[in-house]
Amino acid sequence: MAHFAKLGPGNIVENVVVVSNDIATDENSGIAYLQSVYGSDTQWKQTSYNGSIRKNFAGKGYKYNSSLDQFVPPKPFESWTYDSELGQYVSPVAVPNDSGTIVDGVMKIYRWDDFNKQWVS
Repeated sequence: MAHFAKLGPGNIVENVVVVSNDIATDENSGIAYLQSVYGSDTQWKQTSYNGSIRKNFAGKGYKYNSSLDQFVPPKPFESWTYDSELGQYVSPVAVPNDSGTIVDGVMKIYRWDDFNKQWVS
C-alpha cells in the first residue's frame, strides 16, 4: 500500500490516505488517481512509514518543506531547531548522558524546560 499526504494552505498536511499499489505504481500515478477522486486542484505528496520517502512519515499538522523535500513535524519547543539530516528537531542542550539509566532502582527520566532551556530530572 502507498501512502499519500494531502497538502493544504502553507503545505500543511491535512490528511494521509492509502492507495493500492495496483493503482499507485509510482508517485505520479497515485497523485493522478487521488486528484481524480478529490479534485484536480488538490496537492499530494507520497510518504512512507520507514522514512525512505521525504525523511518522515507525514502526519496531520506536519509541513511539507519543498526545498528539503521533507515532511517536517510540528516544532515541539520554541528553542529547538530542525536538523534536516536527522529529520527531527533537536534541543539546544544535549540530553544528559544518564538519561534512561537506572539509579537506586529508579530510571532517570528528563523533561525539557523551554523557559530555562535545560533538561530537568
